[in-house]
Amino acid sequence: SPNGLTMGPDGALYFTTFATAGHVYRVVDGMRTQVTTATIRQPNGVAFHRDGSLYVDSYGAGSLIKLTLTGNMESARETVAMGLGSPDGLAFDAMGRIYIGDNGGGRLIRLDADGSNPEVLQRGISAAANIEFGVGALPCTDIYVASGGTLVRYEMGDTAGASVPWH
Repeated sequence: SPNGLTMGPDGALYFTTFATAGHVYRVVDGMRTQVTTATIRQPNGVAFHRDGSLYVDSYGAGSLIKLTLTGNMESARETVAMGLGSPDGLAFDAMGRIYIGDNGGGRLIRLDADGSNPEVLQRGISAAANIEFGVGALPCTDIYVASGGTLVRYEMGDTAGASVPWH
């Protein structure tokens, strides 16, 4: 049951498997390989940081995990933040701050780049799921949240989404 997905700096597609295996996979030319060395409890949102590390929401544990990849495989794992409710969507801004959609709690949360200082930016979002900053014709300082069958835009101010060459 594929769930979160993102493009990697290597041009490959990365995705999580939420309900079954609890892993992150990499797809190149239709071939799937497992990236994670151990399971993650209900992995959901996934995004690459500009430093090349791969961040994964653990919906079941309410945490955010940072994976270091070596040769396209997990070589280190660190829990960056806990107590995030039911983290679903995941995005970074240009300052490296982390944005998470809390599906169960209906919140949009922002964390400092190191995972500290969680701040609830929005409440009452029905089933806050996938999130992404605008690009192109969409304002790059706004964040878009898939919410209960709709797409909701929130103005975030003057900080744009992360500029990564593989998006």
